Parts: sequence; structure tokens; C-alpha cells
Amino acid sequence: MDKFIILIWNDVEPPLRGPYASERGRIRAARRHRTVDPEGKDGLFRLNVGRSHRTTKVQVASFSGRETGR
Repeated sequence: MDKFIILIWNDVEPPLRGPYASERGRIRAARRHRTVDPEGKDGLFRLNVGRSHRTTKVQVASFSGRETGR
């Protein structure tokens, strides 16, 4: 499963970050982003993309404040 971060600048514009090799790497990237956005104006969401020979499965989930250092 490929791991990405959906970053929504000021909760308006959604660039995509990744893919990340591991969940740990993705959480580190989310924490780094929070250092430049300490007020938490940008939305950060996990994006998992799984592929098989017939289908693509997409999952979106939030980060907890504990994970991002908030």
C-alpha cells in the first residue's frame, strides 16, 4: 500500500506529499510540517492507496494531535 499525505493549505488547496516508505516516515513528515504551521491552519490527512490486478483501494484518515505533536 502506498502512503501519502494530503496537505490542505489553509484548508483550501490540496497538494499531495509522498509516497513515504513507511508509516513512521509519513508521521515524521507531518510533524515537520507542523513546525512551519504551528497554528494548525493546514489540514493534514493520511492517504493510503492499495492496488491489485483488478482494483485500487483508497483510504483517507486524519492524524491525531499526538502524532503530529499538537
